[in-house]
Amino acid sequence: FFRDILMGAFNFGMRRDELANAQVSQVDMKNNFIYVPKSKSCNPRKIPLNQTMRKEMPRLIKEAYKGSLFKNKLARNYKSLTAITHLFKKICRSVDIHDVSFHCIRHTVTTRMFQGKIDENGNKTQANLPEVKYIMGHKDANTTMIYAHPDESIQEAVDLLG
Repeated sequence: FFRDILMGAFNFGMRRDELANAQVSQVDMKNNFIYVPKSKSCNPRKIPLNQTMRKEMPRLIKEAYKGSLFKNKLARNYKSLTAITHLFKKICRSVDIHDVSFHCIRHTVTTRMFQGKIDENGNKTQANLPEVKYIMGHKDANTTMIYAHPDESIQEAVDLLG
């Protein structure tokens, strides 16, 4: 069950409380998005469903508990944010990963959107700053840039020079 909330975190970039409070009623399968009505920045947003979430969403909706999109192993919703934090840390420790928090997923998501990917035709697609800022729910682009951690993508940037 925690797999589902992790899947939501990695595919939507949503904050822990946004995931915990996500409701079936916020999902629009026809138009392929999840609506986040309340966020830290006070700006509601619509996050498109990617291929993974379009595939998984019907199951999540079917298995929802009292309208909550993500539920725990007791088939209850995650209303305790500290429960999410503790479970995440416990899972990380079990595979010898230390010094990470659930919030680190948002950094990973931001970085991956900026890095982009190569499609089957060899074309690179990547998100731009306004897109990532909106998806992450940031008011300021400078905040979004704090979340971006370039690594191998800097080689690609230098390769553009010659």
